[in-house]
Amino acid sequence: MKKLTTLLLVLAMVFSGLGAGVPTVGAAEAAGQTTVLTDIQGTKYETAVAELIQMDVISGYTDNTFKPEQQISRAEMAAIAVRTINRAKFDELRDPAFADTESHWAENVIVMAFNAEIIKGITAERFGPALPVTYAQAVTMLVRALGYTDAGLGGTWPANYLAKAEELGLTEPLGEWSADAPATRGDVALITAVKAQAIRDHWAEEEETEESGAETGAGKLADFSGRAIGLPLDVASVLNAAGDAVDEVEFLMGDQFYYLQSDDLGDVTTADFMPAGKYDGSLYAVRMNNGIVRDVQVASAANLNRYAELTADGLGAGAFRVITNNRNERLAVTGAALADFAYAADAVKCYEAVFEGNVLDTFRSVSTSAVDNGDYVRAWDLSDDYAGVAVVMVLIDKADVAAATAYGII
Repeated sequence: MKKLTTLLLVLAMVFSGLGAGVPTVGAAEAAGQTTVLTDIQGTKYETAVAELIQMDVISGYTDNTFKPEQQISRAEMAAIAVRTINRAKFDELRDPAFADTESHWAENVIVMAFNAEIIKGITAERFGPALPVTYAQAVTMLVRALGYTDAGLGGTWPANYLAKAEELGLTEPLGEWSADAPATRGDVALITAVKAQAIRDHWAEEEETEESGAETGAGKLADFSGRAIGLPLDVASVLNAAGDAVDEVEFLMGDQFYYLQSDDLGDVTTADFMPAGKYDGSLYAVRMNNGIVRDVQVASAANLNRYAELTADGLGAGAFRVITNNRNERLAVTGAALADFAYAADAVKCYEAVFEGNVLDTFRSVSTSAVDNGDYVRAWDLSDDYAGVAVVMVLIDKADVAAATAYGII
């Protein structure tokens, strides 16, 4: 898996801390459960549940029970997998645009699990969040969380993942179970606890060892279906594998450049992201189907439920504003509809406008250390459930204000 910090969009729950943000294992559960759970004391589940509560992976219900025999849904299992990894450690790169997860309590964690390559949809358009997770599906999610992939394991699902799970000892604590039967909360706790720390350690090691910034071709988006969000930079005519002339979009997302082909010439043009022939500094959603670009839309018009412009003016139109204060990762923005918003220095993705004379030539990925008093910034919150937290920022350095004014972007 790619280094997580090379991905694009950090969900705002990163900034909420490990005790809040993602719903607990069930919608009725209480975050930060500390009371003894009465229905697992003295049972085979007690130690595993206690360990996972300590790791902020699961919790009990408000009536101080855990309900170990209750079935668990696919959405709840995705949330457990995300929290086992440690949700503060990775970003949102791609939006799978599952029709049945929009406005669902687990929408954000499903997107995160999708980007971590832990889950897939039951179809390209549906995830089935309310469906019971089977033992085979639950085991598969945990094995993938350890870094194993379909290609790496070979064979046929679910036999390949079940064999690896047995080899890893994941299923050892279980009693009688069937791969296609609905998994229970108690059994999910048992199998998760076996490798919970190993999963978390695996993702910490990935973050330390993977390099970023490489040009990746289509890379992680080679067979992607959904919406990838970032900054299109250019369009060129190239020959595809069949020898046909197609459009290829140069796309900046996080620290990575992607080169994404369309079906045919004319499917995508620079006019799609350079109104009047100029960059406007907006985020764009590239809609893809099996790695092929279908169209490019400005993110605010792409039906993205998590989209929120933080620096909108009083009329609701996007505008760059001057940073007047940068202290403890807090930015006070003059004239903005939201007077103050937060960003996390190690998480938010920043793009800086690059000028050649008075012409905005392109954008580049920069660290938040590049942001300084007097810069102009447009900030986005891609998770409007946590309004006020910037996850993506496009900035103009104060030294380029004159050029940006002449160009017409501020």
